[in-house]
Amino acid sequence: MNPSKENIIFFYDSYPVNYIKVCLESLRKQNSRCNIFFFYKNPLIKIFYKQFDINFIKIDKVKSKNKLLFYKVYAVKEIANKLNYNDFLLVCDVDLLFQKNPFLMFEEFPENDIYYTHCLMSGPESMRKERIWKSVLNKVNGGVWGLNINN
Repeated sequence: MNPSKENIIFFYDSYPVNYIKVCLESLRKQNSRCNIFFFYKNPLIKIFYKQFDINFIKIDKVKSKNKLLFYKVYAVKEIANKLNYNDFLLVCDVDLLFQKNPFLMFEEFPENDIYYTHCLMSGPESMRKERIWKSVLNKVNGGVWGLNINN
């Protein structure tokens, strides 16, 4: 059986900004070998971040219908269909700072098919008033989720 390959997807539909560079630098510091798929609209993205060994994919204007969230789900499905059984796929926002290898969660919970994170704003660690953090209805953080590719 082949070892699982680690893949990560980012989506961004605007101009290059420093926090994307920080995100990619921190990811490469924690994981130098994962495949990065970066969906973009602005061609400057390819120039600014080419040093991070990225598979750049231009966002399809027709398929996206200018609705990035819709397109994100569509594109993740397309990438997932091209991966091998038991490969790992993370879908992350571009404003993250990786302090550890994000793929460790697949090792920590090997029986899971889908991985997600909780929103820090929905607990006392948010340092917000209790009435505010308790009022958060959707406690899942849509900015970091992943799949173990399988049936």
